[in-house]
Amino acid sequence: MEGEPTIEANALHYAIEELEEASHHYKLPEPNKVVVTINGWQMGVGGDDSWGGQQTHPEYRLFANRNYRYRFSFKGISK
Repeated sequence: MEGEPTIEANALHYAIEELEEASHHYKLPEPNKVVVTINGWQMGVGGDDSWGGQQTHPEYRLFANRNYRYRFSFKGISK
């Protein structure tokens, strides 16, 4: 897989919503699919600490009033 700019990707047996809704791993449905998630950017979670109300540093913020573009390509494989 390649992206422009660099991208983040993962492949899981569950959708993000399924993971968030299950309170324990044994409550997840039987896996029968692969969900590929591709992210062009990721905003930081906070400032210099994880316990306060610090803002994300400006250089790591993403803004809703801006357009962001990225490209990616990948080649699938099969068994």
